[in-house]
Amino acid sequence: MKRWPMYTELHTLKNLGFSKRQTAEKLQVDFRTMSKYWDMDPDTFEKTILNRQRRRDLALYEGVILDWLRQYPGITASQVLDWLKEHYDVAVSERSTRRFVKALRQQHDLPKSTVKVRLFMAMEDPPMGRRMQVDIGSVYVRDTRTFNYRKLYCVACVMSHSRYKWGWWYTVPAHLGTAGDSPGRMLRVYGRHAGRTGF
Repeated sequence: MKRWPMYTELHTLKNLGFSKRQTAEKLQVDFRTMSKYWDMDPDTFEKTILNRQRRRDLALYEGVILDWLRQYPGITASQVLDWLKEHYDVAVSERSTRRFVKALRQQHDLPKSTVKVRLFMAMEDPPMGRRMQVDIGSVYVRDTRTFNYRKLYCVACVMSHSRYKWGWWYTVPAHLGTAGDSPGRMLRVYGRHAGRTGF
């Protein structure tokens, strides 16, 4: 039975003096379903029951989904579902969304883009000593005078194709000034020119 006609018929029978059990038998609905609607006013019925049906209908959001598919050809159905939940509070399964998106792609000839643009790529090996890896870290050590633990910060540098390693310890967190100066200190120690070395 459709939702609104069932609701109105239920309340008509209730106003005529039928009991819950009699109303459920007459309308041929489950007693628990009928009990749920028994004391519900029309506004609450529309907000909770009918709105739940609207939230499950992906066809209502077809235009929005098509715009997303055209604007972002590589978007996945999972991402579409996340955006729908975020912006429209939908309550659909991932499988339903996947099928709906697949049907839209076929219907509107919107192939999924599989070209991945890499932000970082491997580069050719530079000449020896021309590249340096810089790492920043921290460690807790025990102070021998006070026997308390103290946090120390370290900036470590390693030259490419080299066994040379260098580190500098700080008692305060390393910031751009201290961390940026550390590679220069290493190069001065090992006699290299900073302008020809990349990080």
